[in-house]
Amino acid sequence: MASQSYKNIEVIDKAIEVMSNETEGTTEDKVARYMTAILTYYFTVTEGWTIVPESRTPDGKIPDLIVEKYENGFIPHIYVELKSKVSNYSMPKAIKQLATALNLQYGDGAINEGFLVVVRGSKIAFLEYFAYLDEDEKEQYCRTIPFNRPYSGSEIPPQEKRPTYKGEAEYKFPDKTEDTYVLDVAKDHLKVHEIITWIKENKPRDLSSLISDEGYLFSSMEKDDD
Repeated sequence: MASQSYKNIEVIDKAIEVMSNETEGTTEDKVARYMTAILTYYFTVTEGWTIVPESRTPDGKIPDLIVEKYENGFIPHIYVELKSKVSNYSMPKAIKQLATALNLQYGDGAINEGFLVVVRGSKIAFLEYFAYLDEDEKEQYCRTIPFNRPYSGSEIPPQEKRPTYKGEAEYKFPDKTEDTYVLDVAKDHLKVHEIITWIKENKPRDLSSLISDEGYLFSSMEKDDD
């Protein structure tokens, strides 16, 4: 188990350095290199973890990586979406893309929840999602909620030692509060380490009671902006 941050591990430091280079680091594979290195540092095969690239939905939509735990079968634990720092996809649009891909993973009536990691260049967002069937419209939807979004209502019990944080000011929650949800893998490596370590050992919150809540971040039911 990784007891220390990935900072100062040479291969990870070098991979982040190459991605940060203005000429070399503008493609998605440079993001995939450092993020795969970070994930394999925490999620080791000796502990029963696998990292699966480009798992396809029936219509071809693909999360870039899926972190799975083998427990009498391969069980998805984290879905990962990767974008280069110059991608036409903003962080919110990348989150929406992943929510839409996940929505197509499940059949009618499925309710599923899990963790998401969305990376754009050096920026990283941790989220939770839940998929559900709208009984009125008879359609399947997937909503995503920032990992650090607090909920004061009694419908979601607190989770022990769950990390809290504020991210970069550019990325705000939908209600325009000062709370933010995006970190930087280089500058915020200690907090990223804390979050990944916690996610590895825990399950997501049961968010099914929030189907009618307005606090979600992005939903597969929303229309694209362009």
